Amino acid sequence: MRYLIFLVVPLLSLQNLIDKIPKGPTGINFQNLMLLGMFAAWLVVRRRRGGPMVVKNPISAPLIVYIVLTFLGMWQAAFFLDIDLPVTLSDPHVTFWKDYFTTMMFFFFAQGIFDEEREMEWMMFAMAAILPYMFRVHYSQYMDASAWHYSHDMRVKGTFTHLGSNELAAFYTQYGLLFMCLAAGLKKRWKKLVFAAAFGFCLWGTVYSYSRGAWMALALGIVLYGFIKSRALVVAMIGFALIAPAILPASITDRAEMTQSGGGELDSSAASRIDFWKLAWDYFLDYPITGIGYHAFHHVNPAGLDTHNMYVKQMAELGILGIALYLALYVIAMAVALRLYRIGDTPFLRSMGLGLFMCILASMVLNIFGDRFSYTALSTFYWVLLGMAVRAIYLVRNRPPPVVDDDEDDDASAEINGPQQPRRRASIFAP
Repeated sequence: MRYLIFLVVPLLSLQNLIDKIPKGPTGINFQNLMLLGMFAAWLVVRRRRGGPMVVKNPISAPLIVYIVLTFLGMWQAAFFLDIDLPVTLSDPHVTFWKDYFTTMMFFFFAQGIFDEEREMEWMMFAMAAILPYMFRVHYSQYMDASAWHYSHDMRVKGTFTHLGSNELAAFYTQYGLLFMCLAAGLKKRWKKLVFAAAFGFCLWGTVYSYSRGAWMALALGIVLYGFIKSRALVVAMIGFALIAPAILPASITDRAEMTQSGGGELDSSAASRIDFWKLAWDYFLDYPITGIGYHAFHHVNPAGLDTHNMYVKQMAELGILGIALYLALYVIAMAVALRLYRIGDTPFLRSMGLGLFMCILASMVLNIFGDRFSYTALSTFYWVLLGMAVRAIYLVRNRPPPVVDDDEDDDASAEINGPQQPRRRASIFAP
């Protein structure tokens, strides 16, 4: 039953295919059935294999508090906006919260289902396996609207039928950096080729999604990787930046130059975001403790749109505690990723740790420009990776010590090193 996760996780990013799955009566649909199936798989795996349902980690507690806070925020929004209470599954606030909750639950599913490094590798291959199809859909839509110079029609949705090109670009950017680290860090050639191809698909998708925020996050991730692994890559990136205007298609340079007009003024998209941020800040100052309620800002925004910045969204809707928890989840996740990178005892675990760190960094940058955190299609991979990371640290910390069969070697070792002390379970942050 644990193999269900290899099907469900990749499929959640293919909204165009999920839309074709028939919906049953009384709210029975793929996502609800999937959530129940994942709960069942989690319970069955832990019952058969033993061990804790949730390994000791620094993420679970703040994540649970954050989930509860967003649930209470739904009710705060209902009272603040004077709308119907969120008591039915058809309520739009309940639907949005349920998607958010479902996405975060994959952290618990992943840390509870995966017990072996080999299974984590399979999950990575399953994630990479959907990229050729995503490329095919994206490329087909793009070619129908492509032109030499940029137009907004070229910003297609690909498989993200209920989202937009910015969310699609965020998906490519976050997980492209992950696949880049896996391709560079693994030893077996065929694995390197698989993840290099996955990175190639993501790179193309990021470039031709025409998201300036995604371009920025991708460049930052590659440069940071260069500082960690290869300074030559940093030099190559600088050289590329110098010659890019001469070699890139005109549509890409057009899009890059749209941020500011010739007179130095922001384009309409960037300018409107500044206005939304100011409005959200004003609401935060008015309601700093409780906020105005979860998923409420678009109701009070005259434009009817979200904040286009996840940080000010947390402040305006969930108050001080909301933004504090949101930032804490990022900081703790980065510490977990770096911990795995440092203590991982195989190339795969170290590469996964570094790739997760790059993914988190990209997510932090991307969420400056919009909500790239709440959507199931976009963030399920993120929470699965984080769940696998805490499970991997747990496995490394609890591996049995090597067995020495030769009694003489034991005696010699005892003479040199003294008697062995019992193995101590270290903190997830401990050196």
